[in-house]
Amino acid sequence: MISIIIPAYNEEKSIKDTVQRVFFVCKNSFKEYEVIVVNDGSTDKTATVLESFKTSHLIILNRGFNRGYGASLKEGIEYAKGEVIAITDADGTYPIEKIPQLINDVEQGFSMSVAARKGRYKNTSLIKSVPKFLLDKVANVVAGQKISDINSGLRAFRKKDVIPFFNIISDKFSFTTTITLSYLSNGLSVSYIPIEYRKREGKSKVKARDGFDFVNLILRTIMYFNPLRIFAPVALFLMGIGVLKFVYDLFNEPYLNITPSVIFVFLSGLQILAIGMLADLIRTTRK
Repeated sequence: MISIIIPAYNEEKSIKDTVQRVFFVCKNSFKEYEVIVVNDGSTDKTATVLESFKTSHLIILNRGFNRGYGASLKEGIEYAKGEVIAITDADGTYPIEKIPQLINDVEQGFSMSVAARKGRYKNTSLIKSVPKFLLDKVANVVAGQKISDINSGLRAFRKKDVIPFFNIISDKFSFTTTITLSYLSNGLSVSYIPIEYRKREGKSKVKARDGFDFVNLILRTIMYFNPLRIFAPVALFLMGIGVLKFVYDLFNEPYLNITPSVIFVFLSGLQILAIGMLADLIRTTRK
């Protein structure tokens, strides 16, 4: 059984075409499948459009109010009967025909397979592209490797692999970001399949405040899986500054005792390192 999950919020203009495309791919690729659409409190005609489909393969989960992109996906994942799950957006931007390839990668042994968008900044405004670019770089450092596409909404994974990370994965738009970091930080294998990315139908649901949530969630993920990636560089930097200041004072004022500023900076670095090592010990024990 293969489960395809589509979260939808006010997508009346694109949901019909998206669901039809998903059914076309499933009918030609899988023997057993289900398509789960989580209607996340839509106030337009999304529910009416979905009700026009007459097939037992379509499961519609209607929510009375908007809980968020990630919360919708989590609900769909928990409801899904399939061992392997693929997710895609309702806005028609992703090449759904790539789903069989993504699922094949998972069945061949990868923990997750991600559709990596080529030139994903070209149709994005400068004000959105710069933060995304910077956050991509931060995420690469966190994961310790290059991430081809950290927040692609088209991907496949096993249900049993993703459930344990629900407590750290976001209920909002950062779901895909935090699931990627969670997998990579925990040593799970991820494959990337290059895709072309179309311009979305309708208005984007991402708001400015989601950017702050995005940064917060990256920091939370670091702390949860790789605390030393933050604490160690900061600690070593401060301790290094302390040592350099001590050497400078020694050569310029040889009769001066160690200055309070040297002691403060060096001990601050040492304390931060100790906290990081304790957090890492807790992480290791938790595993």
